[in-house]
Amino acid sequence: MASQKGLQLKADIFSAFSIVFGLDIAHTNLRTFLHLPDGTIQPDELIIHTTQWTPQSIPVATKGVLKALCNKYDISGGKLHDTPFEEFRLRAIRSYNILERAKGD
Repeated sequence: MASQKGLQLKADIFSAFSIVFGLDIAHTNLRTFLHLPDGTIQPDELIIHTTQWTPQSIPVATKGVLKALCNKYDISGGKLHDTPFEEFRLRAIRSYNILERAKGD
């Protein structure tokens, strides 16, 4: 979402859906990241609601590495896609070195 308010509205919809369908949100395992390359806003928490609309505070991280869909993204800096590219480059170099040393027919 482009704003903290929009993100909070999505969290409220997600919370309501889970309560209506009898699902539990494991709020202790929930991680929230926000990529802010220019550092314009600094949200500190997101509120989700569990059974009986009990509010639970979830911290919003703006620094560190986010792992999603088998890729790692460094959300601390302005170049979000450098981390997966660098990991792929290193894997390719290692594979090439192994192939180069292998004796073939």
